[in-house]
This record gives sequence, C-alpha cells and structure tokens, in this order.
Amino acid sequence: MMALVSPATGFITTSRPLLIRETALSMNKKTKPRKSGGGGGFAKKASAINIKTKKKATNPDFTYAGSIRPFPQSPTRIIDPAAVLSLPDYAIDGIPKKRGSAYEIEIKTPEEIEKMRKSGRCAREVLDIAGRLVKAGVTTDEIDAAVHEACVERGAYPSPLNYRNFPKSCCTSVNEVICHGIPDERPLEDGDIINIDITVYLDGYHGDCSEMFCVGGKDAIDEKGRKLLQTTYDCWIKSMELVKPGVNYNVIGKTIEDYVKAEGFSTVRSFCGHGIGSVFHTAPNIYHYTVNQDLQEMQAGHVYTIEPMICEGFADPYMWPDDWTATTADGGRSAQFEHTLLVTEDGVEALTGKIESSPLQFWEEESAIREGIWLGTSKDARARADELRTRRLTMVSVRNGGSSYRGGSRSPLWIAYLPQIVMLFLVATTCFYSGVLLGMKMNVTPSEQSRSTTLSVDEVEAEVLRRLKLQQKEDNTKIEAGSNKEKDTRKKSDDHERRFPKTISKIAYGSALVGKNEFIQQFDYGIPKPPSKRSHEKDPGKDDVLLLYGSQKSLPDDNTGIVHTNDGPTSEIPHMSASDATKNCAVLNVIYTDTHGGEDQCMAIVGNYESYHIQRWLRFDGTNVDKSIPLHAVGRGVQSNGQNKFQAPSDRYALQNQALLEIYFNQLEETLATLTPIAASCAGDDNTVIVMVCNTGQSDLLINFFCSADARGFGDVVRKKLLIFATDEGVLEIAKGLGVNVFYDEKIFETMPEEEAKRYGDRAFTQMMYAKIVTVQLINRMGYDVLFQDVDLVWYQNPLPFFHDTESPAHDFDILFQDDGARSLRYAPYSANTGFYYVRNNDKTKFLFRSLLFLGDMVLSMTSHQQALAALLDEHSSLTGLRVKTLPGIEFPGGYHYHRKKEIDFMRDIATGKHIPYLLHMSWTTNKSNKLLFFQQMGLWYTNEACESGGAVNLAKESTGTSLQQKCCSAEPLISCHYRDKPSIQSCHGQGKNIDANGKPFWK
Repeated sequence: MMALVSPATGFITTSRPLLIRETALSMNKKTKPRKSGGGGGFAKKASAINIKTKKKATNPDFTYAGSIRPFPQSPTRIIDPAAVLSLPDYAIDGIPKKRGSAYEIEIKTPEEIEKMRKSGRCAREVLDIAGRLVKAGVTTDEIDAAVHEACVERGAYPSPLNYRNFPKSCCTSVNEVICHGIPDERPLEDGDIINIDITVYLDGYHGDCSEMFCVGGKDAIDEKGRKLLQTTYDCWIKSMELVKPGVNYNVIGKTIEDYVKAEGFSTVRSFCGHGIGSVFHTAPNIYHYTVNQDLQEMQAGHVYTIEPMICEGFADPYMWPDDWTATTADGGRSAQFEHTLLVTEDGVEALTGKIESSPLQFWEEESAIREGIWLGTSKDARARADELRTRRLTMVSVRNGGSSYRGGSRSPLWIAYLPQIVMLFLVATTCFYSGVLLGMKMNVTPSEQSRSTTLSVDEVEAEVLRRLKLQQKEDNTKIEAGSNKEKDTRKKSDDHERRFPKTISKIAYGSALVGKNEFIQQFDYGIPKPPSKRSHEKDPGKDDVLLLYGSQKSLPDDNTGIVHTNDGPTSEIPHMSASDATKNCAVLNVIYTDTHGGEDQCMAIVGNYESYHIQRWLRFDGTNVDKSIPLHAVGRGVQSNGQNKFQAPSDRYALQNQALLEIYFNQLEETLATLTPIAASCAGDDNTVIVMVCNTGQSDLLINFFCSADARGFGDVVRKKLLIFATDEGVLEIAKGLGVNVFYDEKIFETMPEEEAKRYGDRAFTQMMYAKIVTVQLINRMGYDVLFQDVDLVWYQNPLPFFHDTESPAHDFDILFQDDGARSLRYAPYSANTGFYYVRNNDKTKFLFRSLLFLGDMVLSMTSHQQALAALLDEHSSLTGLRVKTLPGIEFPGGYHYHRKKEIDFMRDIATGKHIPYLLHMSWTTNKSNKLLFFQQMGLWYTNEACESGGAVNLAKESTGTSLQQKCCSAEPLISCHYRDKPSIQSCHGQGKNIDANGKPFWK
C-alpha cells in the first residue's frame, strides 16, 4: 500500500475532471486536517499546502470520472485480539502512534529481516488466495472477507483495517481506480482489471504487496488494456532489477517514467512507495517518476516497497467523497504491482515474492525484461527462482506430459517445444551450409571449374569465415563514412548556428526557459517567494527561470536543435516544463539572486572550481558606493547604501560568549539530570516538546497564550506538551500556578533580566535571544523534536498535526520557520522568523544548533540570533544537505501581515473568520505594550488585568491547584479598540486613533 506525496506537477482533486487545469489556483483553499499519528499512509484530507480542496462527502452533485460507482459496504469486520500474534498501535482508535523517521532509513537487523520474511510470505499467501477468487459475479467484499479470514488463520492482522479509520482489510481497485478502493458489493465483470493490495501485520512487522488480475482472463481484456498491464509489470521489474547497495534512489523513478512514457502511458506522482517494517509507512519515499536531484543511496538492510501506478491517460488522482478512493481524472484505466523488497549485499530480494502455488500471469510469461518468475537479483533469490521454475516444469510434465498447466500457472512455451526447436536448428544449419556450397560452386571462374568440386568441411568453414569478414569490413566502411559525414554536417552547423560561442560551451551549450513558479514547486529548496500584493491568494508574477546547459548530453530530448542554435535573427529561447527542461540534467546548480538590484546589477558565471557561495563585488570605498572607482570584493552584508550588516564580532563579544559557554558546560551534567525527566514527560508518543522562554516582564504574554489556548480547546495539549524555561523565579511560580511543565536553574539564568525588552536589540532582548539558543539546543541534543515559539502568539488551531503529518511535503524538511516577511539581505535566503519554528531531531539539526551555540559572539554583537541563524541555515543547507523550509504566510501569519497595508484584505478574512490560520504571531512590534493593545483589538486577549505587568507572580504564590488560572484567565476575549488603522475584530473607526502617519481606517 502506497503513501501519499506532494505531487510535483499533478494534484489530487474532486473538481470536475474537465476543469482540473482551469481551477488549479482558485481551489487552493484551507481544509481542516485530520489528526496525524505518524507513519505515512493512505490519502486523506489535505491542507492547502499540497493538495487542492476536496468537496464534502455530502455533495449530491459529485461527478464520477469513469464507469465505476460505489456500492453498499458490509459492516467492518471485527478481530479478536487473541486470534492474532500482535495488534498494530492503530487497531483500536485508527490513529498510528509509532512514527518512522522522515529521512533516516532504517537498516534492519538479521532478526528483523527474518520476521519480515515471514510477514512477506504471509502477505503473498493471502494475495494468492484473493487472486484465485477473481471472476465475474464475485464481489470485492467477498474477496475482502476471504482476505480477512486468511490473515487471521495465519495469526496476522490485516494492516489496512482501521488504519486511519479505513473500513476494510484490503484495497481493491478496479479499472480507473488508482488505489485505495474500498471493497463493496459491486460484482466483478468480464473485462475488468483489478488490483488487490494486501498488507499483513505479523509478529510486529508489516508485509506489503499487490498484483493485477484480469476478470475473464487475458482474452477478456482489450489490446490496450493488455499493453497497459504488460508495460506496468515490465517497468516495475526493470526498476527492481537496478536495486543494489550504492545505487541512488532516484534511478527507480527515472527508469519507470522513461519506460512508460515511451509506451504512451503516464505515471502517478501523488502516491509513492515507502519504507516498511514495524511501522507501516516510513523512510524512504520511493518516487515512481523522475526526480532531478540526488536522493539517498541504497544500503544492505534497507526494506521498502516499489509500487508504480501507471495510467492510460491523465495521471492526476481524482478523489471520491469517501476520502480514500483515488481514480484517474479522465476515467482511463490504471494498473499497479507491488513488492516488499530487501536490499542485500549482492542485489535485492522480494520478501513478498511468488511461491510454488502462486499463479503465473501472462505478463510474466511475455515480459520483455524478465521472463517468468522474478524473486530478486541476489544469488539466493535467483537460486530460489530457478528452483521454483524447475518444480513448475516437473509439475507440468507429471500432470500433462509436457503440455502447459493452466491451473493458474504455465511453464514458458519454449520448454514445451524444446524438441521441435532443436530439430529446426539442425535443419536450418544443414540448409545454410548446403547453400554456401552451392553458391561457391556457382561463382567459381572457368579455370576453377576444372578443379575438383569436392571440398572438405574445414575448407567450407574457412571460406564462410573469409566471406563474413569481407562483408563486415565493407559494412564498417559504410558506417564510418556516414559517421564522418554526420560529423562534418554537425561541425558546419555548430560553426554557423550556435547560440553561444564555443568559449563558454561548458557552461552555456544551450538554454531554455521554465516558469518560475513551476520550477520552485518542483525543486523546492524551502526559500520563500518574494512578497507580492496578495501573495496568499495567488502566485507572484509570471517570471521565468533561465536554464543553461553545460553539454550536448544535458540538452532536453525535444527541441535540441532550437535550444542551442539560432534559426535566425529573431530566434527565441524555448519555453519548456520543468520536468522536460531538466530531464537529462545529471547535476543541477540553482542560483538565487536579488532581482531588485536595479539596472546597474550584473551577473557573471565562471566555469571553474565549484563554489557554493555567490562572490559579491561592489564599487565601494569602505563607506559609500561610488561608480567612479573599481569593483572591490565585499562581504554579502554590504548593501548598496554602504551599510554592512555582517561585521565580524570584536574580541569583547568573543570573551562574553566564552564566559557564557563556561557557565553552560560547567552546569551541563547537572542541568541534564534535572531536565531529562521533564522533557521526556512532555515529549510523549510523538517525541515533540513545545519550548518557550520567558521572564517576569513577558509573563502576561505567556499567560495569554495559555488562557487563549485553554479557551479555544487546546488547554490539554499545552499542559502536556509545553515546557517553559523560566529565566527567573517569578515565571517559575506562574508556570507552577498554571499547571504547566517548567524548568528553572538559577546558576544558568542568574544574569538574565527580569524586565521585558523595551525595544528590539536592547540588552534584555539580546540576553533572551541567547537563552533561546541554549534551550532549543538542550532539547534537540536529548533526541526530541522541538516546536519553539515566542510568547507573543495565539493559536487558532493546534499546529502539531501539521508538523507530524508524514504525508505532507513539509515533512521532508528538517526545520521549518515562520516567514518573517522581511526580505532584507541579512535574513537571506530564508527570511526565517526565529519566534516560531519546528525542528526535527536528526544529526543535521543537532550539528546546526551546536554550531549556533558557538556563534554566541555573533549573536551578542548583532543583538539577535536571527541573523546568525540565517547565515548558518544557508551554509548548512549547502554543506550537509539540511533541508530548510519557510512556511506559507497564509497558514502562519505574523507581524508582517498585521502591519502591512497590502495585507488588509487578508487580515479582514482572519478577523471575520473567513480564513482560519494556525496562529497569529504578533512580531514586527516595537515593544510588549503595543503587542497587548493589538491583541486586545483583534479579540485575542484573554488575560485579566490583575495578572498583567507581573501581577500574576504574587497571585501565583497565594494560589493552589488551578486557582491561578481562574484568577488570570477570561473565558471570553477581552476586546477593546485602540487604533483605527490597525486590524481589529470589530470596527474601531470612532473609538481609536491612528498609530501610523496618514493611516487609513482598517474598516471602511
């Protein structure tokens, strides 16, 4: 069973099929996500970040793409826990608890491999049982019943059952259904093709496989249907033949897509194969289409599925209202095969490979890639396959005296006709030599006729070889002459028609254009797009990306003559899709550069030793930009106005950081001893800790976050997951009074200020920034994911499911930041807001935060860790492959949206409830006082006045149990107007004043 991935070009939709392309932008609206418990998996309700909105199941106007319709379903079958060896963690409530890694691929131990062999064998046996039931008149629900019974008989749990509330024990996908078809009471019909997808959970491990079956046999399927089945099987086998240690995972998708495109079919991009083991779906994602970037390399012990879904027409999935069934958008048929594979030291083994009793299908007998049974490429797998073929051959001879056995299997035709083949070979050989002798006799000269015509066998063979060599020499001469002619023609073409001169051919042999938005979507490096007038409603601009090709081999398959030559004085650079333009690029170096540098900005691409940074030159005299002086090499922090945003820290800051690090390391062992049990309690099943850092001066904002979360139904999540790092005793008392997890160490935080920052960059602000580095690094080094957030935000929705959703494209990134909105040079290229971000725990993020800890002198000199972290993100993404993502502002808005006039309509949608984001972060604000006022008029303030400005400290000391919450928290928002030109939940036109010069009322 496949996992859902973000489509690179297609998308899942339930709009009318004929309108798919036309409605792509207008349909990008928010849908409420389901709870996620980890492990990838079935298609489900999706957020606007990756999939277009689906119509609700109650929509009576739903239009089906093809002829298949849903039929009534029988009640969900029940399993007695005592009847199976073990239950998966989702069996009771439908929510997977155990999550696999999003990136790290597990190497299975010998013990785990043995268990997976057993689960794979079990899955194969059950699949064979299901396949034998396929015939006209049988319902898919009857097949499901047999699957359910067969699993339980073997002590296995049918993995799909109740996985994210899936109602059946297997998936049955008929004709145009791509995947996840729910078994029902529809009878199968002659001519149907059906995929049966079986996964079993046996003794703690999953085994996953699927296969196609023809209702009525091969003859009942039309020619195009047979070609679809054969092509799907052959591309699948071809991709699996390449699996072995050291191979990059991207070869799988390229092999599949190249093969099926050549046959006129398409491959589905929205679902993928997946790692598997004790977790149903985990790393790696196995893409069945070309991925133009390096992925990880295969290693012995990796276990995963390859399961391409190939379509007659459109490969864009079209979702039924049941939120499971995915069909083709045009009603064309789809086919799929799947194995669970083990990478071995010498190749690959199919853990779900066929057994002696498995039926042999026509596509196996007629495969152009591997005829007959395929069990893998390893020595052991090939030996078992040969043994199985021998047994089948013996069965054929015993049963039918050499004729084919059709009880679901048949020996290869050439074996049955082996005697005839040998006889034909002997006759042909005799005829050949007879012809040679006759020809020699007919072609001799008169003088030769006088000689004896009787030749020995050796003389005949010698004459044959002589004539063959003469013919081969003649053929080679013709080929060489044609090749030279082609070279001369190409040389002439290159001399007169090349777009670029030969002197730059290694960096610009040819060129093409790709739409910027399409390119960024396919090659998502996590970098935000430039701000636009309404960036949350539509993609900004219609700019293109310029691609330069470094050799003829890297040119696209199509238009190769146009892309690197000039057809005339008006020749234009061709515009292509991202996939087509990069199809033959083995390496793709992407350069991001500012497009607002003015008309005097230039770019130089130098073919030389690789550099992973842009080298910046500026006509700069040390203070000002002067065009009359030569260009000088400068740091990237030097701006066109002469300001330098990245000056090296002085020794003073280095000494300060040294002193802070001494305190940190001296206390580290004691700190970890105290902190470890607290963090473990917060992490829970999803391994995530929410981290906040707070002093007494900011405590009213902390209380407001807690009170607002409780009022909005997230109180239990906050109490369980939130860990407050108190930098003074006042916050320690408040956290205890609210019943929230808290850590305080006087030795570490003894120099921290109790008052809030009065402005950005003052002493209190800088010290709090440093404390935030330390706290995230501590939790990260313990092995937990971290959701860090400042105290000046309010949740509209619980954001944790978003970050835990393994089917979201965001799950492929190591660290995700709120978009700060600023596009200044010092925050490039990610514009990461360090007041809200999510860190996945792995070696890359640990290295990042260790590095940031030792850059304290940079943090102190620049008064914030935002610039230091921005610099490290850029370096580490290049150095270690750290995947950084800036989150979309539509889901995670902040001060940029609140204060920018261009975002007024967007903020009105939030104020009226028309759009519900995950949160609002009140950044971009001068000080705490303004934050309170803005929250109050947005209807996001829940803190009673008695608990503001540190007043909660004394109340906390006097309180017991939950009484502090009762004293500090209002059940309803405390709304008041202050500024009529700032966003508000109600009109403040007659009640407030303007805060900005020439400010216009927010509500007209």
